[in-house]
Amino acid sequence: MPKKFIEGTELVQAGFANGISSQLAEKQKGEGPEARLTEEEKQMIIIKAAKAYADFLTALGCDYADDPNSADTPMRVAKAYVNDLWAGRYAPLDRITAFPSDGYDGIVQESNIPVTSMCSHHHQA
Repeated sequence: MPKKFIEGTELVQAGFANGISSQLAEKQKGEGPEARLTEEEKQMIIIKAAKAYADFLTALGCDYADDPNSADTPMRVAKAYVNDLWAGRYAPLDRITAFPSDGYDGIVQESNIPVTSMCSHHHQA
């Protein structure tokens, strides 16, 4: 895959597992890089994903609809991905900030920053 550069910054490909969602990328094409999905647009993604996950469970032979422990699982899973696990896919990428480094002669380190990532191959945290 060829690398994409915007003002010297390498970006991931929209729609790929480690990039912004295709829905956000499409909106940004028309409205610019700061465009955000509305709550209604995110809700539509959740509804569509819940239906797809319900179909997936059914394909696996899981009768989730008649199981009181699993009845709402498709919606819970879809909400978890959109609102928590993959929340960054549905928001514009943060801008990278440059600042003067005059007078520094060593490494500047920041520690104790919590990081959560999602494997783009297995889709597990």
